[in-house]
Amino acid sequence: MSAYLQPSAESKGGCFCTSHVGRPFVGVLPVHLTKRPAKVPRQQETAFTVTYLYHDINQHDALYNLARAYPGGVEALALRMGRSAHVLYNKLRPGIASHHVTFEEATEIAELCAEAGVEGAARHIDAMEARIGRVAVALPSIDGLSDKELTSCLYEVLAHLAAAARSIEASIADDQVIDDAEMSAIEKDFSRLRAGTQEWQARVRARHAADKKARVRAEQ
Repeated sequence: MSAYLQPSAESKGGCFCTSHVGRPFVGVLPVHLTKRPAKVPRQQETAFTVTYLYHDINQHDALYNLARAYPGGVEALALRMGRSAHVLYNKLRPGIASHHVTFEEATEIAELCAEAGVEGAARHIDAMEARIGRVAVALPSIDGLSDKELTSCLYEVLAHLAAAARSIEASIADDQVIDDAEMSAIEKDFSRLRAGTQEWQARVRARHAADKKARVRAEQ
Protein backbone atom coordinates (compact mmCIF):
# COMPACT_ATOMS: atom_id res chain seq x y z
CA MET A 1 0.00 0.00 0.00
CA SER A 2 1.24 3.52 -0.70
CA ALA A 3 2.26 5.80 2.11
CA TYR A 4 3.65 9.30 2.58
CA LEU A 5 5.78 10.89 5.26
CA GLN A 6 4.23 13.47 7.52
CA PRO A 7 5.96 15.69 10.12
CA SER A 8 5.87 14.44 13.70
CA ALA A 9 6.22 16.83 16.61
CA GLU A 10 7.07 13.98 18.96
CA SER A 11 9.98 12.84 16.81
CA LYS A 12 11.83 16.20 16.97
CA GLY A 13 12.13 16.59 13.24
CA GLY A 14 11.47 12.99 12.35
CA CYS A 15 8.27 11.75 10.78
CA PHE A 16 5.70 9.03 10.93
CA CYS A 17 4.06 7.15 8.08
CA THR A 18 0.33 6.97 7.49
CA SER A 19 -1.04 4.58 4.86
CA HIS A 20 -3.96 5.22 2.55
CA VAL A 21 -6.13 3.01 4.78
CA GLY A 22 -5.28 5.08 7.85
CA ARG A 23 -3.15 2.46 9.59
CA PRO A 24 0.01 4.07 11.04
CA PHE A 25 3.31 2.42 10.31
CA VAL A 26 4.90 1.66 13.67
CA GLY A 27 8.12 3.56 14.27
CA VAL A 28 9.73 6.90 13.56
CA LEU A 29 12.19 7.50 10.74
CA PRO A 30 15.50 9.18 11.60
CA VAL A 31 15.80 12.89 10.89
CA HIS A 32 18.41 12.40 8.17
CA LEU A 33 15.95 10.30 6.17
CA THR A 34 13.38 13.08 6.16
CA LYS A 35 15.63 15.87 4.93
CA ARG A 36 15.34 16.47 1.21
CA PRO A 37 18.74 16.37 -0.53
CA ALA A 38 19.47 19.00 -3.15
CA LYS A 39 18.18 18.34 -6.66
CA VAL A 40 15.90 15.49 -5.52
CA PRO A 41 12.18 15.99 -6.30
CA ARG A 42 9.98 15.88 -3.21
CA GLN A 43 7.78 13.08 -4.57
CA GLN A 44 10.81 10.84 -5.03
CA GLU A 45 11.91 11.47 -1.48
CA THR A 46 8.63 11.03 0.37
CA ALA A 47 6.69 8.44 -1.62
CA PHE A 48 7.40 4.81 -0.83
CA THR A 49 5.63 1.54 -0.21
CA VAL A 50 5.11 -0.35 3.04
CA THR A 51 3.33 -3.60 3.73
CA TYR A 52 1.08 -3.87 6.77
CA LEU A 53 1.02 -7.39 8.20
CA TYR A 54 -2.38 -8.56 9.39
CA HIS A 55 -2.26 -11.13 12.20
CA ASP A 56 -4.94 -13.57 13.27
CA ILE A 57 -4.49 -12.66 16.94
CA ASN A 58 -6.61 -9.56 16.22
CA GLN A 59 -10.25 -10.31 15.35
CA HIS A 60 -10.46 -7.58 12.71
CA ASP A 61 -7.25 -8.65 11.01
CA ALA A 62 -8.31 -12.30 11.25
CA LEU A 63 -11.59 -11.61 9.45
CA TYR A 64 -9.75 -9.68 6.73
CA ASN A 65 -7.27 -12.54 6.29
CA LEU A 66 -10.14 -15.02 6.13
CA ALA A 67 -11.93 -13.07 3.41
CA ARG A 68 -8.74 -12.80 1.38
CA ALA A 69 -8.22 -16.57 1.70
CA TYR A 70 -11.58 -17.27 0.01
CA PRO A 71 -11.11 -18.78 -3.48
CA GLY A 72 -10.96 -15.78 -5.80
CA GLY A 73 -10.31 -13.38 -2.93
CA VAL A 74 -12.51 -10.63 -1.57
CA GLU A 75 -13.93 -9.91 -5.03
CA ALA A 76 -15.35 -13.44 -5.37
CA LEU A 77 -16.59 -13.39 -1.78
CA ALA A 78 -18.38 -10.08 -2.34
CA LEU A 79 -20.10 -11.55 -5.39
CA ARG A 80 -21.40 -14.49 -3.33
CA MET A 81 -22.64 -12.09 -0.65
CA GLY A 82 -24.37 -9.82 -3.14
CA ARG A 83 -22.20 -6.82 -2.30
CA SER A 84 -19.74 -4.71 -4.23
CA ALA A 85 -16.09 -5.58 -3.75
CA HIS A 86 -15.28 -1.94 -2.95
CA VAL A 87 -17.79 -1.79 -0.09
CA LEU A 88 -16.72 -5.16 1.31
CA TYR A 89 -13.06 -4.15 1.18
CA ASN A 90 -13.87 -0.98 3.12
CA LYS A 91 -15.85 -2.95 5.70
CA LEU A 92 -13.06 -5.48 6.18
CA ARG A 93 -10.09 -3.13 6.35
CA PRO A 94 -9.58 -2.38 10.06
CA GLY A 95 -8.30 1.13 9.39
CA ILE A 96 -11.46 2.48 7.74
CA ALA A 97 -13.70 3.94 10.44
CA SER A 98 -16.63 4.77 8.17
CA HIS A 99 -17.46 1.13 7.36
CA HIS A 100 -18.02 -1.80 9.72
CA VAL A 101 -18.81 -5.50 9.30
CA THR A 102 -22.04 -6.57 11.00
CA PHE A 103 -22.36 -9.80 13.00
CA GLU A 104 -24.52 -11.22 10.22
CA GLU A 105 -21.89 -10.41 7.60
CA ALA A 106 -19.09 -11.91 9.70
CA THR A 107 -21.16 -15.09 10.13
CA GLU A 108 -21.92 -15.24 6.41
CA ILE A 109 -18.22 -14.85 5.59
CA ALA A 110 -17.39 -17.71 7.97
CA GLU A 111 -20.10 -19.93 6.47
CA LEU A 112 -19.02 -19.27 2.88
CA CYS A 113 -15.36 -19.85 3.70
CA ALA A 114 -16.14 -23.08 5.57
CA GLU A 115 -18.24 -24.22 2.61
CA ALA A 116 -15.30 -23.48 0.29
CA GLY A 117 -12.91 -25.47 2.48
CA VAL A 118 -10.88 -22.48 3.69
CA GLU A 119 -8.74 -23.46 6.68
CA GLY A 120 -9.53 -21.60 9.89
CA ALA A 121 -12.95 -20.34 8.86
CA ALA A 122 -13.63 -19.36 12.49
CA ARG A 123 -10.28 -17.66 13.12
CA HIS A 124 -11.91 -14.29 13.83
CA ILE A 125 -14.17 -15.94 16.40
CA ASP A 126 -11.14 -17.53 18.08
CA ALA A 127 -9.44 -14.12 18.23
CA MET A 128 -12.53 -12.46 19.68
CA GLU A 129 -12.96 -15.18 22.30
CA ALA A 130 -9.30 -14.92 23.30
CA ARG A 131 -9.72 -11.17 23.79
CA ILE A 132 -12.37 -11.73 26.47
CA GLY A 133 -10.63 -14.71 28.04
CA ARG A 134 -12.77 -17.45 26.52
CA VAL A 135 -12.26 -20.28 24.06
CA ALA A 136 -14.49 -21.27 21.15
CA VAL A 137 -14.45 -24.99 20.35
CA ALA A 138 -15.92 -26.52 17.21
CA LEU A 139 -18.55 -29.21 17.73
CA PRO A 140 -17.10 -32.47 16.38
CA SER A 141 -18.82 -34.69 13.86
CA ILE A 142 -18.88 -38.25 15.20
CA ASP A 143 -18.79 -40.87 12.46
CA GLY A 144 -16.60 -43.60 13.92
CA LEU A 145 -16.44 -45.25 17.35
CA SER A 146 -14.15 -48.22 16.80
CA ASP A 147 -11.01 -48.86 18.85
CA LYS A 148 -8.88 -47.98 15.83
CA GLU A 149 -10.64 -44.66 15.29
CA LEU A 150 -10.38 -43.71 18.96
CA THR A 151 -6.65 -44.46 18.91
CA SER A 152 -6.19 -42.54 15.66
CA CYS A 153 -7.93 -39.54 17.20
CA LEU A 154 -5.58 -39.70 20.19
CA TYR A 155 -2.55 -39.72 17.89
CA GLU A 156 -3.88 -36.61 16.14
CA VAL A 157 -4.23 -34.82 19.48
CA LEU A 158 -0.64 -35.71 20.40
CA ALA A 159 0.54 -34.51 16.98
CA HIS A 160 -1.19 -31.16 17.48
CA LEU A 161 0.35 -30.87 20.96
CA ALA A 162 3.81 -31.59 19.55
CA ALA A 163 3.29 -29.02 16.78
CA ALA A 164 2.36 -26.33 19.30
CA ALA A 165 5.40 -27.18 21.44
CA ARG A 166 7.71 -27.00 18.41
CA SER A 167 6.28 -23.63 17.35
CA ILE A 168 6.80 -22.15 20.82
CA GLU A 169 10.31 -23.56 21.12
CA ALA A 170 11.32 -22.29 17.66
CA SER A 171 9.90 -18.80 18.23
CA ILE A 172 11.82 -18.38 21.47
CA ALA A 173 15.03 -20.00 20.25
CA ASP A 174 15.76 -17.53 17.45
CA ASP A 175 15.68 -14.24 19.36
CA GLN A 176 14.15 -15.02 22.79
CA VAL A 177 10.97 -13.17 21.74
CA ILE A 178 7.54 -14.35 20.55
CA ASP A 179 6.54 -11.73 17.97
CA ASP A 180 3.09 -11.16 16.45
CA ALA A 181 3.62 -13.40 13.42
CA GLU A 182 4.90 -16.24 15.60
CA MET A 183 2.05 -15.82 18.08
CA SER A 184 -0.43 -15.98 15.20
CA ALA A 185 1.03 -19.33 14.12
CA ILE A 186 1.05 -20.62 17.71
CA GLU A 187 -2.61 -19.66 18.13
CA LYS A 188 -3.45 -21.78 15.08
CA ASP A 189 -1.62 -24.75 16.63
CA PHE A 190 -3.54 -24.35 19.88
CA SER A 191 -6.81 -24.04 17.95
CA ARG A 192 -6.14 -27.36 16.22
CA LEU A 193 -5.17 -28.90 19.56
CA ARG A 194 -8.42 -27.75 21.22
CA ALA A 195 -10.51 -29.02 18.33
CA GLY A 196 -8.73 -32.37 18.33
CA THR A 197 -9.12 -32.79 22.10
CA GLN A 198 -12.82 -31.90 21.89
CA GLU A 199 -13.35 -34.44 19.11
CA TRP A 200 -11.50 -37.14 21.05
CA GLN A 201 -13.62 -36.47 24.15
CA ALA A 202 -16.83 -36.55 22.10
CA ARG A 203 -15.87 -39.85 20.49
CA VAL A 204 -15.07 -41.42 23.87
CA ARG A 205 -18.41 -40.22 25.26
CA ALA A 206 -20.26 -41.56 22.22
CA ARG A 207 -18.44 -44.88 22.53
CA HIS A 208 -19.40 -45.07 26.21
CA ALA A 209 -23.06 -44.36 25.38
CA ALA A 210 -23.06 -46.97 22.62
CA ASP A 211 -21.45 -49.59 24.87
CA LYS A 212 -23.91 -48.86 27.67
CA LYS A 213 -26.86 -49.14 25.30
CA ALA A 214 -25.56 -52.45 23.94
CA ARG A 215 -25.07 -53.82 27.46
CA VAL A 216 -28.65 -52.91 28.41
CA ARG A 217 -29.99 -54.68 25.33
CA ALA A 218 -27.92 -57.75 26.14
CA GLU A 219 -29.31 -57.93 29.67
CA GLN A 220 -32.93 -57.77 28.53
